[in-house]
Amino acid sequence: MTATVPVDMATTRIASPSGTMGTPGASPLGSQPPLGTPTVAPVGAQQPASLRTALYQDDFKNSKSGWPDELLFQDYFVGYHEPDFYHVEVHAPNDSAIVTAPGQTFDNFSAETRVQISAANTAPNGDFRYGLALRRAGNRYYAFAISPRTKTWYVLKSSSGKLQVLGQGTQDSIRGLQAQDTLRVNAQGPLLTFFVNGQPVSQINDPDYASGGVGFYVETFDSPKAHIHYDSLIISQPENLPAQPVASPTLQAPLVRCTVMVDLLRLRPSPEISNEPSIAGLFMGTQLDALARSTDGTWIRVRIHGSSQEGWVSSEPALIACNGPFASLPEK
Repeated sequence: MTATVPVDMATTRIASPSGTMGTPGASPLGSQPPLGTPTVAPVGAQQPASLRTALYQDDFKNSKSGWPDELLFQDYFVGYHEPDFYHVEVHAPNDSAIVTAPGQTFDNFSAETRVQISAANTAPNGDFRYGLALRRAGNRYYAFAISPRTKTWYVLKSSSGKLQVLGQGTQDSIRGLQAQDTLRVNAQGPLLTFFVNGQPVSQINDPDYASGGVGFYVETFDSPKAHIHYDSLIISQPENLPAQPVASPTLQAPLVRCTVMVDLLRLRPSPEISNEPSIAGLFMGTQLDALARSTDGTWIRVRIHGSSQEGWVSSEPALIACNGPFASLPEK
């Protein structure tokens, strides 16, 4: 079982459709001839979804394909968006929505979606993230999400109203503010491998959730409105990927480990509050490797644990909690 970091989560709004599948727009298991045989491939060589055996797919051109349509809830709504998108909008800060493929449950699979924000319907300020939900049963699920404003990806795990960060990092290829991104998760038993635009970014081994629904996940932080367009969802047979860590730089052991104690903490490029854009938003529970301190000790140079992303955060005790004294850190 993976080591996880607990993160407090706002009450999650969940669309949980029931009913039968529509016919023209969505293709359930067994309705198509095999598109190809899965092959053994290294983690870095992603096999196109079109060459794997399809279990389910929807391009959302047919609004009768079975997904909940034009359902408005307190802080979000979901539905078909002409000509060929499915949209999920969360219109309140610190809230979230999940909607899964109707009448479908999967254990081992590869799920792929093409997704982009709708800039005209999304607030110009604030942070949010969106992506895929997988193996969902009620409030138990995994999620793979990206934030295009910070070019950050997240691997999440939800249970008992709490959200845990299993992995987090940055990926320069994320382009959701200007163009579509392709997100993919390969789920093979407890081994989950995550891709952004064809590139592997993380691999975890977690046996807790073996099967469940697959669909879409949208969450806001300080953004008052995030409107996301999903262009497609293809669920196919998984690839037989080897259990191996995704390549990452060798990192120096930290002197001090810190944990973010507030809902959102900005990772800054310099030890001061300025007009420079922040590097990333750090959410409650994110672990940081402390590397150095400012001369006056009011700022700490940190690295997001498990990634190569570095920057500065305030050393205020109300913002972060550390397992060692700041005085042990070198000045920088």
